[in-house]
Amino acid sequence: MKKFLIALVIAVLVVAAYGIYQWNKPHRDVENEDTKLVLTSDSLQAFYGQSPDSAKKMFLDQAVVVTGEVQSIEGDSTTTVLLPGAACSMESDQLKINKGDRVKIKGICTGYDDLFQEVRIDRGVLIK
Repeated sequence: MKKFLIALVIAVLVVAAYGIYQWNKPHRDVENEDTKLVLTSDSLQAFYGQSPDSAKKMFLDQAVVVTGEVQSIEGDSTTTVLLPGAACSMESDQLKINKGDRVKIKGICTGYDDLFQEVRIDRGVLIK
């Protein structure tokens, strides 16, 4: 019984250590990451609309650069910039854009939102 308890405690400690490691590891450096594709937000959305399975294989969890005209800007600390067919989440301190500006945003494609029919892009960085 003691051996079982010792093994159980060790297993719990190993799982807890791994969880703490995963929780505290740094985010991906999107700004310096290689880009898979550069395309307009409309064409990215159209690609997801026409063939969602192949779009997932091609874009999901990849760094992409989307271009488009800013439709709206929402949020406080984490801001969502809406482009035609794409919603890009980015930090507010990087935000130096206005509604109607043509922008190029690099971020991680996290999938397609069927309800709003738009591609979700996280950790967006404004490209000059």
